[in-house]
Amino acid sequence: MGSQSSSRGRARRAARGRRQRGESEETGSRARARTAAETTRATRAVKRRTAVRDLTETPTAAEETITYGKAASRDPRKAAEEREKLWARLGATKNGASGTSYAHLLDGGARAHGGSAASTSGTRSRGSNRAALRLGFAAHRERFAKGLKCELEEEMALSEKRLNTWTLERLVSEGYAILGMRARYEGMLQRDALVRLTIPFADASDMSPLGRELPYHRFTTGDMVQMSEGDEHDAAGGITGVVALRSMHFITVAVHEDDLARLIETGSKWRVDLSANTVAHDRSLAALVAFSEPGGMPGSSAAPRRTDDRKSSTSYSTLQRALLGVPDENGTLEQLANMPPQWAGKEQKQNLAAAIKLVRDPLNPSQRVAVKSAMSCSLAVWQGPPGTGKTRTLIAYIGAAVHLASIQRRRGKGPVVLASAASNVAVDNILEGLAKEKFVIDGRPLRVVRLGAPAKVQPWLQELTLDAQIAQHPLGRQAAAMRDAIRGLSGPAYARQRKQATQLELTAAKSILKSVDVVCSTCVGAGDDLLEDLTFPVTVLDEATQCTEPAALIALSKALSAVLVGDSRQLPPTVVSRDAVDAGLQISIFERMERLGVKVSLLDLQYRMHPLIAEFPSQAFYSGKVGSAPTPQDRPIVPGVAWPKPNVPVVFLEINDAECRAPDGNSLYNVEEAKTAITVVKKILASGDLAGPGDIGVISPYAAQVRLLQEEYGVLGTAKRNYLDYTDEDKMKELEIRSVDGFQGREKEVIVLCTVRSNTGGGIGFVDDPRRLNVGITRARRGLIVLGNRRTLSTNEIWRKWFKWIDQYGCALGDYKNFIGR
Repeated sequence: MGSQSSSRGRARRAARGRRQRGESEETGSRARARTAAETTRATRAVKRRTAVRDLTETPTAAEETITYGKAASRDPRKAAEEREKLWARLGATKNGASGTSYAHLLDGGARAHGGSAASTSGTRSRGSNRAALRLGFAAHRERFAKGLKCELEEEMALSEKRLNTWTLERLVSEGYAILGMRARYEGMLQRDALVRLTIPFADASDMSPLGRELPYHRFTTGDMVQMSEGDEHDAAGGITGVVALRSMHFITVAVHEDDLARLIETGSKWRVDLSANTVAHDRSLAALVAFSEPGGMPGSSAAPRRTDDRKSSTSYSTLQRALLGVPDENGTLEQLANMPPQWAGKEQKQNLAAAIKLVRDPLNPSQRVAVKSAMSCSLAVWQGPPGTGKTRTLIAYIGAAVHLASIQRRRGKGPVVLASAASNVAVDNILEGLAKEKFVIDGRPLRVVRLGAPAKVQPWLQELTLDAQIAQHPLGRQAAAMRDAIRGLSGPAYARQRKQATQLELTAAKSILKSVDVVCSTCVGAGDDLLEDLTFPVTVLDEATQCTEPAALIALSKALSAVLVGDSRQLPPTVVSRDAVDAGLQISIFERMERLGVKVSLLDLQYRMHPLIAEFPSQAFYSGKVGSAPTPQDRPIVPGVAWPKPNVPVVFLEINDAECRAPDGNSLYNVEEAKTAITVVKKILASGDLAGPGDIGVISPYAAQVRLLQEEYGVLGTAKRNYLDYTDEDKMKELEIRSVDGFQGREKEVIVLCTVRSNTGGGIGFVDDPRRLNVGITRARRGLIVLGNRRTLSTNEIWRKWFKWIDQYGCALGDYKNFIGR
């Protein structure tokens, strides 16, 4: 018996030893694989940084990337012929001395070459196609790198000119700086401290927590600011922060907690300047380099049936080739866009149908078609005219995509969707929609995280930010305890502890990102190092027509497939450099795909406007294809004013006084128009029909007019609460006065549009842009009031059409007093 027991013991020990050796070997194998992966990532990062530096310092002309055959390398004439053939494959044309243009990048000329590039057979043809593709990516990188460089130089030159040549008085009067501000601690926002900046009253006995009304300024939520003690700008010793909230009496800024004590020191006064930010440029340039490289994006054109997410170092992905817009041996541009994405290919047809069924019921037919087509292609393009529910449709698509990933048991592979947009407001709209939709995935709620500075996120969405989720993570709580223990202490030992806390927070962040279903971020925010090693099955890009192509590529370059959502009939990206505009930087990737013939899904039913407000935009900008869901009864006309036609909530009020040029010479204003607009606003508010001033938006194309309107309106409503307690009720207490461009994507019950232009020469500047008119007249739900001078505006064709429509309904008034009942 003892012998048997001893024998069994030896057997168990031997088995245990074998298991331990096996586990050790397996652990060692995983460790080696992990080390190899880290080495590969580090090498790739070094190469990428080198490429970005080279592109910035010594840009390479696209044609220098061509590898010639033996004959062409010896004969310049044959080399020229070979270059011409390659450009012809790309859809490019002759362009004077330079010999080529970039038709395939910026217009529809490539459609003439839209057939499959495989029309000539053989290995040599395939080799030529690959050479043409390399040239196309190099041309893309060259053109947009030039545009980014011109834009950055222009922005930096303007910033330096303001700081170095403008007087302090001009900086203040033009709203680029505020003087004499004092800081008061307001609370913590994750790891940042919130400070309220006010201009105190001169009489200490009349102190108010709000301080004096702030002078006109250009600071808006999300802006970077530089705070310098005293009245002199101190770029080196100042404190950098992010505007979290702006009010009539104060601005709230998020700063690093280490800067708090200095800011709130008794008696200190601060100058606040708008700060230049190069992060967007740097990340756009890095994305441009990644996009132009074989293997720079997830997926492999060489192996379309691969199911893993690894990056190929020898080929361009399907999405990469589709976004370039050049047909190749794999098919036309339309065929490339329609290729099933690797994560939801044809073999997943039943699962695809099941995922769509879960979220399709609330959608109208055009929305369902858009979602269904996007689920089965590598590149989808949706056009969302004003009020057509593009955000709602996007949310449905995101839900379907996550459901499909769940059905496929795609567990442990990281997030499914990168939801991105040009602005923080648009990202927050998606985030809020996902939170309200309450999707259930495998019996649990959908997991979402918002990337970016918490100060740029709406207060009621703070709990979904990455910083807030880190604070609730065990490692995050451990890091917070370490920071609390050494707060205010300095020295090498404490520095090491802070570094350890940072590492714990980084580990927590990576754990959270790997566990969620959806990551929400701005395009620029998607360039965060935390996302460097993540591959998303899909990126959805809202406001795709409002961001430059390099900025869009920051988010798009991380995905296997993409959905672009936007509207090329509305305003394009804001670009200040004329040279950058000439390089194509103002043409969005959405518009370029549309020009090249990629099929666009139109969302054709609007839910925002009274049907008569929506009638002209549908006819003028969308060929009458956009219908209206609301009935006149759903959008009752706002009382308090005398609408010329009681059943038509649109009016044009004639303004006869001439426009004036602002002191800086760069903007215009119209005094009579501003006074009339504010009089109309107060008359409507006096009727008591609206919930408050927040139901009205007053917009103008010109910054000087926006400033005049703000001064004319003055202070109404009550004081806002602290940033952390800010709600929709607080928003309702303030009249919103903004530029037309800044109001895109927004809506109000009533819109008052001030056009400003009134002159004998008939010049209307950028008011002649049809896209700006489209944005201006499609923000209102129940009432649209347009002020301007008919004779001046009628020099433009689209405005003449609008006046013809107005006259058809008899909605023009020559005297505004008839409108307000005087």
